[in-house]
Amino acid sequence: FAFTGDRFEFRAVGATTNCAAPMTVLNTAVAQQLVQFKKDVDYLINKEVKKDEAIFQVIRKYIIDSKNVRFEGNSYSEEWHKEAKKKGLTHITSVIDALDAYLSAKSKRLFKSQKILNEKELEGRTDVRFDNYTKKVQIESRVIGDIALSQVVPIAIDYQTKLMDNVRGLKETFGQSEFKKLAGSRQELIKTISEHITNIKAKVRDMIEARKTTNSISNAREKASQYAASVLP
Repeated sequence: FAFTGDRFEFRAVGATTNCAAPMTVLNTAVAQQLVQFKKDVDYLINKEVKKDEAIFQVIRKYIIDSKNVRFEGNSYSEEWHKEAKKKGLTHITSVIDALDAYLSAKSKRLFKSQKILNEKELEGRTDVRFDNYTKKVQIESRVIGDIALSQVVPIAIDYQTKLMDNVRGLKETFGQSEFKKLAGSRQELIKTISEHITNIKAKVRDMIEARKTTNSISNAREKASQYAASVLP
């Protein structure tokens, strides 16, 4: 979400993602601030400050108050993450935490004050988002498991078989001392491939068991959180 000089832009939006939800949040926040802006200006006007001067005073105050959240550097850089932490800004890096923010007391007050969503409507929509997240991770987990067992492992076994044939050929061709020198790296690679194949199968099995356990959870938020913690590839 970048500021490009005279406007904000959504960047790298996913193919299945709809910008309507974040736009609703942004427009609601702007609407609330405009309401507050008018209240602040009216307060000064009631104290016999001229309208234009009242507007300038309020804008000046907002600029000063917002100084802590402004950043003039590259927002994609590590520098910004460090700066944001120093400024005490929220730094959400997971879907679960992002959806939890929808249900914060501040968020509920915002949507309710602007008559956009009441608490029940907000909770219902967030539950749907938790459920969608769970299904996406579930699908990705199944796909990656299927790819690992039906494509990666067979190719690895095929390559390993060719290496073993090569090692046998070397053994038949060269003497014992020269064979050890020439085939040592191949034998080590054969062992490494076996270890990786065993590990892949074990990890896929663990992922399947984690899905089975997590699927028994009925609460949408808890289920999504557990998928993120134990199933997410």
